[in-house]
Amino acid sequence: MCTRMMVSPGFAARAMSITSFFGYGGMGMGAFVGGLLFDMNGNYVGSFAFASIMGVVNLVILGLFHYRIKRRHDQSPDDTAFVSATSS
Repeated sequence: MCTRMMVSPGFAARAMSITSFFGYGGMGMGAFVGGLLFDMNGNYVGSFAFASIMGVVNLVILGLFHYRIKRRHDQSPDDTAFVSATSS
């Protein structure tokens, strides 16, 4: 999913910076937590389990975004202007 599909053109630059911030932050925290779990347990089972759970959470979020875009696309053109003006 692209960030630009989810936000208005006037908010696109800020949305991309927020997306990048959380993306890089998540990668850094994932490495930290993976190492912490390895140090606590002495094996990679906890690290891989944590990464798998976070991957599933990511897929759920992407699925919700897909559902929202599809629902917005399926609406009639008259309703789309109303949804765009009221959802922020």
